[in-house]
Amino acid sequence: MNKPKYTVYLKKQSFDLIDEKDKILSFEFSPEACKNTEILNADLLKHEVGTFITDNNLAKEDAIIILAEDLIFEKVIDLTDKKINEKEEEKSFMDIVPIKNDNITQKTIVTNDVKILLAVDKNYFTTVKKAFEKQDIKVVSVLPQNPFFHPEKNKTVNPAILSIIYDNDDLIKKADLLSFNVVTEEEPKEEKEEPKEKETTKKAGSLIFGIILIIIIGALMIGVGSYLFINKPWVKETPKPEATEVPITTEETATPAATLAKKDINIEILNKTKTAGLAGKVEEKLIGYGDIKTGNTTSTDSATTEVVFSASISADIKAEIETLLTKMFSKVTTPEGVLPKGFDILIKTGAESL
Repeated sequence: MNKPKYTVYLKKQSFDLIDEKDKILSFEFSPEACKNTEILNADLLKHEVGTFITDNNLAKEDAIIILAEDLIFEKVIDLTDKKINEKEEEKSFMDIVPIKNDNITQKTIVTNDVKILLAVDKNYFTTVKKAFEKQDIKVVSVLPQNPFFHPEKNKTVNPAILSIIYDNDDLIKKADLLSFNVVTEEEPKEEKEEPKEKETTKKAGSLIFGIILIIIIGALMIGVGSYLFINKPWVKETPKPEATEVPITTEETATPAATLAKKDINIEILNKTKTAGLAGKVEEKLIGYGDIKTGNTTSTDSATTEVVFSASISADIKAEIETLLTKMFSKVTTPEGVLPKGFDILIKTGAESL
């Protein structure tokens, strides 16, 4: 992977920014903006990042965020140990992670003979990501440091470590928290063994059926032979049957519309209520999508949240968004409608869940 213009090493309450010339700039958030990883004032945090970028004359280029070890919950499963139950290990790991389900991002990485389970608070790194992107610095990947290196405490990354990270394309693809992580294991189907008594009955039934079939065929052959011997139908001239045309019909199969990748999906979110900030709340929950635009509608008294999807949205993406909105709002519908130009999904927020 080509080294980006900027690398942001995100820690609790602070970050280090390393540019392409390996110059390191450090920044600490104010206690009013966040405490450790808890966002107290997202707008203030974004303003502080904007001031940092302006003061240091940072260019509008790509960046990668690397999450420090103290932001990550990790468990390593030894795949060579046959005594270990992977599913039980994964469940026990998630039970002890102290992050709300709505704010958690999980990642499973399989390398050599180990499976690495990772869990992070997505609200923290997502808010920082949006703060940089608000200043036109695009964050192309968010990587947990653990699969790459485990530095000593209170030390940041250095050029040598960055070189190790950016030379490992395969691990970057597996570890990127902005990409989907679906690991499925197909369980072998067990063949049910039929009881011997049932099998014997089945064989007996088949034998009786075979005998009856032979008797019927024999009777038919005798009957047909007698008819032919008496009537001699082969002496008569039989007219040739007329050929009939069988119409050939062709069916056109509709070609399904190509589905968009998550990062290419653009979303517009409009607030239809008198409650300020609802569109922004939804935006913070939508991770890994393309451009997201927020605003308000002229009508501000709707109790129903509406979602309009384009034909290029996959069923998995629809289910993900509908599940998210159902948790946040009292009533969610998916009517057909016209999408704004340049957008693939339109969300109009209604009343929040009580």
